[in-house]
Amino acid sequence: MKLNEHMSKELLRGAGILVPRGEMLGSGDISDFAPEFEFPWVVKAMVLTGGRGKAGGVRVVQSRQEFETASREILGMQIKGEDVPFIRVEPACHIQREMYLSMTLNRQRKSLVLTAGRTGGVDIESSGRENILSLDLDPVLGLHEFQVRRVFFHMDLDKSIYRSFSGLLKNLYRVFTQNRLLLAEINPLVLTDEQELTALDGKVELDDNYVQINRELLGYHVPEHLGEQERLAG
Repeated sequence: MKLNEHMSKELLRGAGILVPRGEMLGSGDISDFAPEFEFPWVVKAMVLTGGRGKAGGVRVVQSRQEFETASREILGMQIKGEDVPFIRVEPACHIQREMYLSMTLNRQRKSLVLTAGRTGGVDIESSGRENILSLDLDPVLGLHEFQVRRVFFHMDLDKSIYRSFSGLLKNLYRVFTQNRLLLAEINPLVLTDEQELTALDGKVELDDNYVQINRELLGYHVPEHLGEQERLAG
């Protein structure tokens, strides 16, 4: 089961990973939306497919009028054939660097795969082999300190933030293993002007079989993302 960005961030936030403040809204919530954070805001389409930025599903707004116009336009979109049932609104972030971090399950090698990129963003797949570091993690032995250091040095970050990076990576490993995830991706992971490591975007995929065991994970399910036939089958 794939989670949209908002629900992915809620799961990551619950694991102690820093994410921007934000709320998920439907079309009936726009007029009364009055968050505590100030403009500029980022309005994002909540869909399960990729490519929403290039499709116009992510916009920065500077005023109330821009927000209402952008929100209604995005909620009326289809992105790769998928309707947009919700948007997420969050404050714009002051970014120094964009990076990439993910953890996936490799059943063939019976390992977890930790992937880190010095740069992140929409073109991560074509960023070049020198940008990407991939490590196989033994699910029995866990994440070791030397592996944390290897990833940190690959990311070429200042040593002053090693402690916060180590904590983030260990939290990502913990949320992945405790919930038996298939994918936990942070793209981009950003370093802000305040020297905070923040998951600016997140993508999580749950194992449907494990969701049936741990029913609490059903709280992250958004049925509006299902097609009509899928809803009838459910």
